[in-house]
Amino acid sequence: MNERSHDGERIADVDDGDAIADVVEEAAEDAAPGAPLVVEPHDPADPAVARLVERARLLHDPWARLSPDAPISGDHVLNPDWHGDETPPPPREAAVLIALAANAAGELGVILTERASHLSAHAGQVALPGGKIEKGETPTMAALREAEEEVELPPGAVEPLGIFEAYLTRTNYMVVPVLALVRERVTLRPHPGEVSEVFLAPWSRVMDAAYRHERSYELEGRRRRFYETMVGDKSVWGVTAGIFKVVSERLYGP
Repeated sequence: MNERSHDGERIADVDDGDAIADVVEEAAEDAAPGAPLVVEPHDPADPAVARLVERARLLHDPWARLSPDAPISGDHVLNPDWHGDETPPPPREAAVLIALAANAAGELGVILTERASHLSAHAGQVALPGGKIEKGETPTMAALREAEEEVELPPGAVEPLGIFEAYLTRTNYMVVPVLALVRERVTLRPHPGEVSEVFLAPWSRVMDAAYRHERSYELEGRRRRFYETMVGDKSVWGVTAGIFKVVSERLYGP
């Protein structure tokens, strides 16, 4: 196996797929569960939440399927030549949950995960809960299901507000961000097979362009550009940071 990585994003040529799968499965079984995280419902009197809910009314219906005619944002905005002369195959559909809750001090935050170190792709990377949209699911159904699987967030404790335009990734996923509010006090527990840590990132920080920086690195002979926001000692970068940029501009303006 030949492998290169950048901040947790891995590109690999794998010839021994079965052996790799066995190693990953054993690592998942041996992984210690991460610490639980208690999150609180937001304060209804918080003007920031009231403004957010008002702006969310301009989004797509949270239970709808995204129209193929809807605008598309994505990695290609910063990297217009990422596929060169090749025509990419039809993208695969996925969804992520932007679930907002409060910490013990009442400060609004967004639920983020750190992916488990044994995963074969994007190990250790900070991400929103989410994954592939299964047949018959809407983006919101998929995002809620994945959040329950990854961090035990009960779907009944969440109020979806709306969905944003799809975000096209370099790896050819069409990711639909789903905005939601956590309405109950819940204890989140990271699934050891997928997630090493679950934490609450300050919403004001990931929405603030002053903390969002453009970075770049070389990949397959091309310079790839991406966004990064530091949250404490954690790097929120790539697709997740790109999605936060789109969300910030749609809710609060450029």
